[in-house]
Amino acid sequence: MTRTLDVSDGCTIEYADNGNPASNTVVLFLTGAFGIADASDASPALRERDIHFISMTFPGWGRTSAASVAEEVPSQLLKQVTALIDHLHPASSLEAELKLYVAGGSPGTVAAQVLYGASYDVFPLGRHIKGMLLLSPFYPFKYHTTYYRSLSWEDYMAIGPPVHYIAFKLAFRLFKLLLGRGMNIVEGAERLARKGLFERMKDEERAAYANWRAKRGMQEGNLERKFAGNVVRSVEKTWEGFMQVSDILRCDWGFNPETLDAHHKSRAVLVVALSEEGKGMVNYVARIYDGRVKLLQGGHIVSLFHLDEIWAEFLDMPLDA
Repeated sequence: MTRTLDVSDGCTIEYADNGNPASNTVVLFLTGAFGIADASDASPALRERDIHFISMTFPGWGRTSAASVAEEVPSQLLKQVTALIDHLHPASSLEAELKLYVAGGSPGTVAAQVLYGASYDVFPLGRHIKGMLLLSPFYPFKYHTTYYRSLSWEDYMAIGPPVHYIAFKLAFRLFKLLLGRGMNIVEGAERLARKGLFERMKDEERAAYANWRAKRGMQEGNLERKFAGNVVRSVEKTWEGFMQVSDILRCDWGFNPETLDAHHKSRAVLVVALSEEGKGMVNYVARIYDGRVKLLQGGHIVSLFHLDEIWAEFLDMPLDA
């Protein structure tokens, strides 16, 4: 179940949380495309470490307010996260002790990087960030102009130059027209999820999925329906988040990863790479943040089936900050 927080500038934040709300250690996970905040299945790795887990819906998806233009997303995100953390962990009691870990998947990795790289003058909470976890990361195209060379064919057709520079976002509008009706109802979204994700799994990924279900006592089909429900809720109010994805990847995120100071780069960074996705982005992100790479065999959602070990490895990384 998600909740909303209305903040002073008229924006709304959708979030969910789990774990110990009084803990000084907070993990903030930013969702990706067609996702909404979800904290219903907290990993044992989080529970064992007495962590407060917070999941937040990315601006423009679900019930989190969209920015008027993509270029405003980074600054809006910093304000929204500050308001959310101050609401759940009042600065008066936790400012000195707070340990904040930021994480994201796919487009949610943009949000995690914006928080990680923000100037402490603009985002004081950044001083408390101890680590960043990136699952299938994107990077700021502004500073890596040959990004398209490392995109998979599917990503190239979704966010590459040809799609981005077509006038009036016609490619995105066409996608919405063709698939939007199917995403209005759970049954239609489930068919799309099965065809696009689950039916494309290879043997190793299917085995990981079966093991993941067995550990949770989950029947086959439950996850597919949960995915579908989240997809429907992610676009039932607006498609603005989807329409802004390409612009967000190309806009100024508020910092240059190549010129971060020593304190920013001293924090733990784990970059999770998938065997069926392009390695160029992963290698670039790991290099600019001095991060560790973890390679998983499988496609877009295989990291979900390994999240317990991913969280454990990430949270046990040495802390220098």
